[in-house]
This record gives sequence, C-alpha cells and structure tokens, in this order.
Amino acid sequence: MAVLFNLNASRLTIEYDGGIDAQGRKITVRSNYNIKADATDQDAMDAALIIAGLQKYQVNQILRQNTGILTQQP
Repeated sequence: MAVLFNLNASRLTIEYDGGIDAQGRKITVRSNYNIKADATDQDAMDAALIIAGLQKYQVNQILRQNTGILTQQP
C-alpha cells in the first residue's frame, strides 16, 4: 500500500537571540506565524527576513514546520 502525505498547514518560527539574563543564561525569543501551506520555501524565507528586519533582536534561526494528513492508498 502506498502512503500519501496531504499538506494542510504550515508554520514559520523565527528564533531570536534575546541576550543574557541576570544569571548568565541565554535568552531565546520566538515568534510564530501561520503561513499558507502552499507557499514556496523562498516566499517563506523572504517573509521571515522582512519580519526579522523589523525586530530589535538578532536572528538565530528560521524554521518552517509543515503538517498534513497521512492516508493509505489501496
């Protein structure tokens, strides 16, 4: 049986370096955005860089998480 993955949602997470707290621990700031599941990776990156440019923190990483439904085909 073949398994199909049907993409139904996508989320963009931008992780920022928030500095160091009073105890010397690294602070990480995250922002999450729902994006169109059919958006290209380039479009997602372009949007993330535009959003990041409006922030006061340095970007650590940009993540894209896709979710979908698995179905079996007979």
